[in-house]
Amino acid sequence: MNKPTVILEIGGEGGSLCLYKTEKGYVYSTNESALLDLLDDLTPEDVHSTSQLFPSFDKTMLSMLFKYPVFSLYPIFVHPDFVGIIKDLYQKYKIVFGMDHPWGDRNWFELLNPETKENQKNEQLKVWESAAVNELERTFKYLLFAPEKINFLIELFLDYRKNHSFGEYDKTVLLSDEELKEREERMEFLTSKFAEVQNEIKNR
Repeated sequence: MNKPTVILEIGGEGGSLCLYKTEKGYVYSTNESALLDLLDDLTPEDVHSTSQLFPSFDKTMLSMLFKYPVFSLYPIFVHPDFVGIIKDLYQKYKIVFGMDHPWGDRNWFELLNPETKENQKNEQLKVWESAAVNELERTFKYLLFAPEKINFLIELFLDYRKNHSFGEYDKTVLLSDEELKEREERMEFLTSKFAEVQNEIKNR
C-alpha cells in the first residue's frame, strides 16, 4: 500500500491540520499534540482526529473549510499539483470575508505563487507607511481578474487627480509632511500596480 500524499499542511496555535490523498480517496487529520504538555489527563489518541474518507478533493476541502478557519491559519506546505485550485479558493475566501492575514499572508502568497521571483514577491507584498494606501493594497489583492484590477486602478487614478494633486500647481497650498508622504505613496502605488497588471496580461 502506497504512503498517503500530503496535499496541504497548515499550522495554528498548538497543532496542525493536514489533507492527504490516498489510494481510496482524500482525508484530513488534526494533530494537537501540544495540548499533551498542558493537560495531564489527555492521551495521544485524544489529540489526533481523522475525518471520513472523501471521494474528491473538492468535497474534502469543503468539509475542512466548514470545520476550520483554513485560510486564516499558517500555511506550511501546498502540493505543486494542487497550487492552482487552492490559490483560487484562497482568493475567493479573501474576497468574500475580506480577511487580513498579518502573520500568514506572506507564506500563503509564496506557496501559492512559486513561479514569482523574489524581487516581485517583495514588491507585491510591500507594506506602505500610509494606512490609506495599505487599505488600497489589500483591496487590490482581493481582485481576481485583470479587468477588475484595471477598473479599480482607473477609479483610484481619477480620484487622485481630483483630490490628491492639490498643491502641485497652486504653490499657495501648504501640505504637511504626512500629506506629502501619502500623496507620494498613492502615486507610487498606482504606478507599480498598473505595471503589475500589464505584466500579468503579457504573461497570459
